[in-house]
Amino acid sequence: FPYFNENGEAVGIKHHKGKNGESPDWEGDGTCKWYGLRLLRGFDRNKPLYICEGEKDCLRMLSIGFQVTTGSAGAGSIPKDLSPVAGFIEYIIIYDNDKAGNEGAEKLAERMVIEFGKTVKIAQWHEGLPKGYDISDDAENEFKEVDYAIANAKEYIPPKKGYTLITME
Repeated sequence: FPYFNENGEAVGIKHHKGKNGESPDWEGDGTCKWYGLRLLRGFDRNKPLYICEGEKDCLRMLSIGFQVTTGSAGAGSIPKDLSPVAGFIEYIIIYDNDKAGNEGAEKLAERMVIEFGKTVKIAQWHEGLPKGYDISDDAENEFKEVDYAIANAKEYIPPKKGYTLITME
């Protein structure tokens, strides 16, 4: 998967399955960044941006007309620079149906709510789907589970932090 900078110059290539068959290998800049940076610039900010888990899922959603991106380092990592994804009317995170996906979606949603002050929703997969189920798995099902997950997305509300104040009364 090629990664480009804002000028359209290739800065790195991610090989999905590395030499050991598990973690990805990189040629060039392997730091955490947004996939499809050149496409992001042309997306309509008055429509939602979907953020999925992985390049393969991102390409699937792009192919059926979604405005979508993904981070390059998995569900638990967030690119330091959020400016390429800033300014959208709404954000919907649709990560894999597993523990890493759930935790990563909440981590990203919290950061985006704090930095952007906008609505961020997390897609909700159907109960009973296999662990690890993702967008690419749903292609054979005509993306019916993806449609369900998006339709049932829940707004992320950050947990309250701090102290409860007690008045003099």
